Amino acid sequence: MRYFFFFFFIWNYISMFFSFAFAINFSSYWDFSKTSETPLRKAQGYFFSFSKDLTSRMNFGGSINYSKTEIEDTWRENLFPSLYYSIFNDLFTYSLNYSYRINNLDTGENFSGSILSQNLTTTYKKFNINLYWNKNKNWSRGLK
Repeated sequence: MRYFFFFFFIWNYISMFFSFAFAINFSSYWDFSKTSETPLRKAQGYFFSFSKDLTSRMNFGGSINYSKTEIEDTWRENLFPSLYYSIFNDLFTYSLNYSYRINNLDTGENFSGSILSQNLTTTYKKFNINLYWNKNKNWSRGLK
């Protein structure tokens, strides 16, 4: 009987999560280039995103973007996760976005930053009105 409740709750969770539209995207690339005048350059990247309709008027999603570039003995990697939430009807659209950025260098330096933003959009007599607010924060850590 306890397994019944376990599977019942798991099934309810899965059916609730997938009851509205849900989308997943994954892509990647690898690039190697070299000319007679430049050293070998290796680049790779991966991108994952998802989107979920919470209701017919609410949407939630996010993405993770990772890339790495190597040229001889130097390299740089970047990581960009982000999340968003939006709600809309016939009169307005409201969205809330958060993203974070991490850049690592082979020298030991780290550059990071975050962005929190909101946007309220409406239309009045064929004019689009946007009320936008954002907060940016950037910082770095030097050589150790």
